[in-house]
Amino acid sequence: MKKHCTESGNGSDGLIIDFANTVACDGCRVGDGLADPKNTLRWLRLHESALGRWEGPPPIPELIRLRVTVTNLLNAASGDTQARTADLRELNRLSGLGATFPTLSWEGKMRSVLTISQANDRKTALLAKLASTAATFLCEVEPDKVRRCQGPRCRHYILARTSKHLWCSPTGCGNRARVARHYERERQDSTESQT
Repeated sequence: MKKHCTESGNGSDGLIIDFANTVACDGCRVGDGLADPKNTLRWLRLHESALGRWEGPPPIPELIRLRVTVTNLLNAASGDTQARTADLRELNRLSGLGATFPTLSWEGKMRSVLTISQANDRKTALLAKLASTAATFLCEVEPDKVRRCQGPRCRHYILARTSKHLWCSPTGCGNRARVARHYERERQDSTESQT
């Protein structure tokens, strides 16, 4: 059954934007969140409520490839580019690897449902969860809500809550943009007073 995208809210907003924003950014002065096992494990632990607990070495190359796919699709969602067929195919392939199904257990009056993944290993389950969450997010996000941060040299994304939401960080990129505007006004005032 095909589900049509709606503009309803969803719970994947923070996870997918955070995943895309693990990329190194000179504008924000942050390093690559997937650059090494320590940083990758830190990111996975921050999101363990959505992704489950990760133990052992993280699948960094696979996560980086998925991040490229997700950021390409976020660029398309923000209107910067067209969605590429190869990116859609890759996201859907990974998403399908972790198909889940509920199983019911019933002991006396106690009933519970456990969701089981068909992924054959933890790495596949992790990639499939991120890919399926990204697919749902990209389907449900409202038009014009996914934006690139307007900070100079920033490579991060935001999920704009208002039309004035322009920066990934009001104290980082936002502050630098305000300071740059201030200096530009000062420079213009100084130039005008000299003429």
